[in-house]
Amino acid sequence: MVNRISIQIEGRVQGVGFRPFVYQLAQRYQLSGWVFNNAEGVVLEIQGEKIEAFLVALVDEKPEAAQINKILTKQKVPIKESEFIIRESEKRVDCRIELPPDRKICDRCLGELYTPTNRRYRDALINCSQCGPRFTMIKELPYDREQTTMVDFVKCEKCEEEYKNPSNHRFHTESICCPECEPQLLLWDGINKRRDHRVDAIQKLRYKLQEEQIVAIKGVGGYHLATLIKKELIEKLRERKKRDLRPLAIMVKDLKTAKKYGEVSDEEAKLLTSHQAPIVLVKKNLDFALGDVLAPDTERIGLMLPYMGIHHLLFEEGLEALVMTSGNLSGEPIDYEDEKALSHLEGMADYVLFHKRRIEIGIDDSVTCVIGGKEQIIRRARGYTPQPITLTYLKEQLQLAPISGLACGGDMKNTFCILREDQAYLSQHLGSIDTINGLAFYKKSIQHFKKILDCDIQWIAYDLHPHYITTQYAKEFKEKFLIGIQHHKAHLASCITENHLMDPVIGVIYDGTGYGEDGQIWGGEFFVGDLKGLERVGHLQYVKMLGGEQAIREPWRMAYSYLMHLEEALGIDLSARRHKLYNQFAKIALEEGEQLLAISWKKSLFTPYTSSMGRLFDGVAALLGKGEEIGYEAQAAIWLEHQVKDLTQESYPYDMAKEESGKWVIGFERMFKALIRDQSKGEKVSTLAAKFHQTIICMTVEMCEKLRYSYHLNQVALSGGVFQNHFIVEGCINGLLKKGFKVYWQQQVPTNDGGISLGQCALAWVKLQKEER
Repeated sequence: MVNRISIQIEGRVQGVGFRPFVYQLAQRYQLSGWVFNNAEGVVLEIQGEKIEAFLVALVDEKPEAAQINKILTKQKVPIKESEFIIRESEKRVDCRIELPPDRKICDRCLGELYTPTNRRYRDALINCSQCGPRFTMIKELPYDREQTTMVDFVKCEKCEEEYKNPSNHRFHTESICCPECEPQLLLWDGINKRRDHRVDAIQKLRYKLQEEQIVAIKGVGGYHLATLIKKELIEKLRERKKRDLRPLAIMVKDLKTAKKYGEVSDEEAKLLTSHQAPIVLVKKNLDFALGDVLAPDTERIGLMLPYMGIHHLLFEEGLEALVMTSGNLSGEPIDYEDEKALSHLEGMADYVLFHKRRIEIGIDDSVTCVIGGKEQIIRRARGYTPQPITLTYLKEQLQLAPISGLACGGDMKNTFCILREDQAYLSQHLGSIDTINGLAFYKKSIQHFKKILDCDIQWIAYDLHPHYITTQYAKEFKEKFLIGIQHHKAHLASCITENHLMDPVIGVIYDGTGYGEDGQIWGGEFFVGDLKGLERVGHLQYVKMLGGEQAIREPWRMAYSYLMHLEEALGIDLSARRHKLYNQFAKIALEEGEQLLAISWKKSLFTPYTSSMGRLFDGVAALLGKGEEIGYEAQAAIWLEHQVKDLTQESYPYDMAKEESGKWVIGFERMFKALIRDQSKGEKVSTLAAKFHQTIICMTVEMCEKLRYSYHLNQVALSGGVFQNHFIVEGCINGLLKKGFKVYWQQQVPTNDGGISLGQCALAWVKLQKEER
């Protein structure tokens, strides 16, 4: 019997070859009808006798890059019709489709790249319906060529034929191009200011690399700087980029080569070869002599594989690995606009390889690792953005109205989050926005997301810190409903939201710094509750930050403060140890300076109080030898983790006491006293670091047990930047599991400040609805 139905499909179904897939299924099952893109996804009508088989195959055989969130069907009256066609896309206001992320080159295109008889043989910009640029070239939706930066290039006759051929894997591929009609590769000589249009630009660039030059390469989302893995070149690259000690990543030819530089597990290999192709942090191979030059003070190194034709063609003639980092000055956003990039790269790169396909919005490489056998995203960007986090469960459970809003995130490791309907769209990693260029990129990215999501922002959530740039940005929009969210509650809410938790939890947040509701600097916090309300029920003991924010940059100041606190609390004389610490690490070690430091501490001048776990790590790191001014955020804490060879069962004593307010406070006087005693006995730094880590794990488990007893809760959610420490996160997870807790941590959203915008978004949405009722 002939039937006809209409089907609306929502999800990630544009830019992934979905319409060609539908067309081919219709041919297989001898169905007539049509399909086109609209602002909600893909809509089609099919008519014939095998509709049921079609619907099963639609879900079971969908393209790898596609994701179906919803299928709506409706019975229709059969009509006279003999063929199935792809219609032109429809533009509608209520845009609800999922945006496709950029994907690495697929195996099929890679095969064509190296097949001499294929017309795309050695085509550096090769792509198809299953791979290549997507998010970075979309100007607005729906996803059609005229809505992308490929509108600048007219398809040649052969590409047009492939585009219209339903049996071709480039059928309706909007990014389709070939050597005849694609953006031309150019090689810019940064010394003589010449542009070379020759077809052997990649080969010439390879020669320049082998001549020990530093080059820049235009990728999917911006420019990279690259050079050979040699000590003097790494130092030169750091000097030019002004990136003193931050770790640098390596791009390797293949998985076999990757294992020369790192100990790659099966799970890490899967991430390296995934379609996202992120930078994966793995343990350094002990035989890799320059591991500590590339990534000092850490046991891990970032590796990634080639993810576009340009990269694969570069790794020939014996070239197997390159230092690879974003092509911008340290602290600035990634360069992706050609003219600006060429200007900024002058003095950094000797040669620049680029092409004329515009990048609509810049995006960094993603960074990820494996924790407890599962992926943990550290920097969410290329390959992951702009996949949304679905909040359908929250909308349905709490009956929330779909009110679009913007969560601004923090000032460091920034992402923002836009809520549209019940989907939370986390932006690409934007980094620090405390520069003119950083703030401009932040604002431009927000406008870009608003445009492609086609939504009207009605509320804005921001961090409580009054001096955050994001807070000041939010308060410019006085006509919007503004909602302040405490930093660490946003961390916890991010974990709750990602894991779809509705029942109350115990929240453990170990972080660097965040403005607290009492005006102090929080960072070692325990909460109970859910998205409808979170109560702070415990924290680390408050300690003074000598010099305020200067104590973040100079860890020795935290150690000095802990020693002063210890003297006052226990009545012991540690002046000699303080004096040694000051002379060892202070920039200008003068007797008068140390006296002023002590006076400042005693009179509480420029010494805000903090409960930060990150600052506790800094203090211990400084006592163990890493107290000098840091070159990047959390460097001292990362160094401390690096000192641990294996965790011990031994730990230091600590104190837990309940204040009159009912909050638990954890004190570390006895821990520091025991640590100093061990250090005086000549214990190895690795032993001291291991015992400190075990202390934090034991303390966390014990506090959660106390809170379980008081609040009858058995779910624990972990978040905050300190939970990027492998020993801490795995130790806490295992310790809590042994005590019968259900444990949740972040995997697809960063546990660092890159994830707080999601938490801000969820808390603000719930709070807004609660206040309206």
